[in-house]
Amino acid sequence: MIYLFLKAFHITAVIVWVGGMTALWLALANLSRTFQIVGPEERRWLVAIQRWDRRVTSPALLLLWIFGLALASRGGWFGATWLWLKVPLAVTLSGLHGVLAGSLRRSLRDASLPHPQWAASAAWMPYGVIAVIILLVTFKF
Repeated sequence: MIYLFLKAFHITAVIVWVGGMTALWLALANLSRTFQIVGPEERRWLVAIQRWDRRVTSPALLLLWIFGLALASRGGWFGATWLWLKVPLAVTLSGLHGVLAGSLRRSLRDASLPHPQWAASAAWMPYGVIAVIILLVTFKF
C-alpha cells in the first residue's frame, strides 16, 4: 500500500513539475520571439510565472526526486538497468529547469539582456525525453 501511495505522489509531482516547466518554456519562447522590451502587462505575467515556479514547480521537483528515490528503494531497483538509464535523463531535465528558471530571472532583472533563442526552437525536447523515461519505466528495459 505504501508503494502505491509513493507512486501516486511521484506521478502527481511529475505532472505538476512538467506543467510548470511548460509555463517557463512558453514564457521564454515568447520573449525570444518578440525581440522587444517587455511592457508592464507582459512583465506582470512573467513575474506571476516566476512566482509559480518558486512556490509550486520547484517544490514539485524536489518532491518528485524524494518520491522517486523512495520508490526505487522500496522496489529494490537500484541495480536495474532501466533505472540507471532513467537517472541521467531525469538529472538533465532537472538541470534544464534550473536553466529556464535562471533565464527568466535574468530577463526580469535586466530587460536589455538577450533572450535565449533556443527556447522557442527546442520546446519539444523535454517532452521527447519524458516519453523515453515513460517507456523505460513502463517496460523496465
